[in-house]
Amino acid sequence: MNITKTQALLLQQIHDGLSVVKGDDTHTLKRLIEMGLADGHNSTSDLGAEYFEVTLTPEGTAIVVDFLIG
Repeated sequence: MNITKTQALLLQQIHDGLSVVKGDDTHTLKRLIEMGLADGHNSTSDLGAEYFEVTLTPEGTAIVVDFLIG
């Protein structure tokens, strides 16, 4: 699976404990969710884009552990 540097960085941040994603990063997170690598609750409103309770899926965790950390 090919992921961009920006996607890899966000995966690492989520692995390290990031649980809320706001602003421009929500576009990257949405793509990670579509790829099956992350999950989160969309609370986007008129005030801006935001996801909370963001976590990695088992597949996302495997990428971080196998390719980014390992």
